[in-house]
Amino acid sequence: MKPTGQQIQDIIGQVTELTWSYAIWWELVNKANRTAYKEAFEAFPNYFTATFCSMQQGIFVIIARLFDKRRDVVSLANLVTSLKSTDPHLARQLALEIDRNRSLIETCQKLRHRVYGHRDVSLSPQKSFQNFPIKPKDLRILLQTIQFATATLAEVEGKNTKSAILDNFEHCERDAATEAKMIIQCIQEHGLS
Repeated sequence: MKPTGQQIQDIIGQVTELTWSYAIWWELVNKANRTAYKEAFEAFPNYFTATFCSMQQGIFVIIARLFDKRRDVVSLANLVTSLKSTDPHLARQLALEIDRNRSLIETCQKLRHRVYGHRDVSLSPQKSFQNFPIKPKDLRILLQTIQFATATLAEVEGKNTKSAILDNFEHCERDAATEAKMIIQCIQEHGLS
């Protein structure tokens, strides 16, 4: 069965949230910004730590949700599976693209389950991240795969083109990153006195 418009819009919304969370998180973790905004980060450590943790948690929760295979949920994985009945070739292409990132997806799911969904009694969050390492560039690759698959599904629905959806995701990421930088710069310039 072809995914419904409502299901596609739900996934687009989730991927937009993921894109915003990644963009803001990246502005806090990339080395250039940590050096450039050191004074702001040191002056307001609770705010920036909370923002970092919140964005990181959002990333892992949304990724786990997008690849949840339970039949009673709307997920990217389930929409690709449901596409098999109407467009098996496209469903196979998307499944292959997702499978190329299977280990990254599984790592994100493990971190979601062991750190954010539940707390593993045998592992601290820090130990969980050591046992299941994931790099920012890995999250970037996975984000791009998710955006591509979502845009492809949106085009199947027929209301949007793949390029329009990908352009929207790009704007969302750029806007969130720009706004995060502006906030940090404002704090850096005016909030320390």
